[in-house]
Amino acid sequence: MNQEGNVQRQTSTYGLFNDKFNLLVELYKDEIEIPMPAGTEESAIVEYLAKVWSRTAFRPAVRFILADNDFIYLGRPDKYEIKVYSPEGKLVKQITRDYVSIPVSDKDKDDFFERISESLSSIPLFTEDLKKKAFQKIKFPKYKPAYQSFTLMENGWLVVIVDSVEDEYTLLDIFDQDGKYIAHFKTPVPAEGMFSVLLFFRNGKAYCVATEDDYRYAKRYNYEIQEYRDYKWIRKK
Repeated sequence: MNQEGNVQRQTSTYGLFNDKFNLLVELYKDEIEIPMPAGTEESAIVEYLAKVWSRTAFRPAVRFILADNDFIYLGRPDKYEIKVYSPEGKLVKQITRDYVSIPVSDKDKDDFFERISESLSSIPLFTEDLKKKAFQKIKFPKYKPAYQSFTLMENGWLVVIVDSVEDEYTLLDIFDQDGKYIAHFKTPVPAEGMFSVLLFFRNGKAYCVATEDDYRYAKRYNYEIQEYRDYKWIRKK
């Protein structure tokens, strides 16, 4: 991080480092600017919040996971692309697919404000009135990122969380262990998370986090994989 005037510049380097924290292999470098408050009066705080929220609301952010075999899955959803690296940092695969951009709806905007407003509820400076004024000044993008996040099933299949609408549905894509596209479907399983999506698979179950009546719950789901063969669905072991 370094600061120039009222702007902080943050550089994040994703890569492999040795035990002295020297960079061995760079996988991706991300640089963003974070505005700082221009004063302590209400108008300055409103402008500050609006700028910060405008830079985070439905903007692409780097996502990555480490597989059980130490392969690294990394992507930035400004486009539908997820790169897979070996434990040594060598690019071995790119997972992509054609997609239709999903517009940011009014409900999406309201849900965003509700989630991020709650995260500031413990700070007396950020009153509800102040946050609502800042919300009116947010510059939302026309479309959402190509996807929200991704996770791995235990059989090595990649599950891409394309979109999630609170209290409605989650939209998923699935690719097999070779990166071949398999399925695209909606599910009622929630995939909450402001900066990452809380959905994962363990011991034959799917787990997620959901908020109901202002309480957060860890939920566990059964699932099964079926294959359509000879004009019927066959459960895969």
